[in-house]
Amino acid sequence: MRPTSNFPPKYWASDRKRIVLGMGCEHQVMLHYLYSGPNTHQYGIFYLPVYQMAHDLSEQFTKDEAERVLDDLEEANIQMRDRNTDVIWVYGM
Repeated sequence: MRPTSNFPPKYWASDRKRIVLGMGCEHQVMLHYLYSGPNTHQYGIFYLPVYQMAHDLSEQFTKDEAERVLDDLEEANIQMRDRNTDVIWVYGM
């Protein structure tokens, strides 16, 4: 397994984990996908179109649901997404 697909140990004792746990299971699934998905990069900045997330997580999300969850994660300062270029930055990755 590539080292960038692992959760950093500091995640499990972080405020970020507590925030996401309070948001609901769909937010947890999305954050785990952002940490370990096929486009993940060790610096936390990578190209990832919403339609690809919706396809990869098709049993969990539609495109609209994926966008809603990403917006919630952005409001919680967990990640930032540029909608024009489909680039995502997961903070502290």
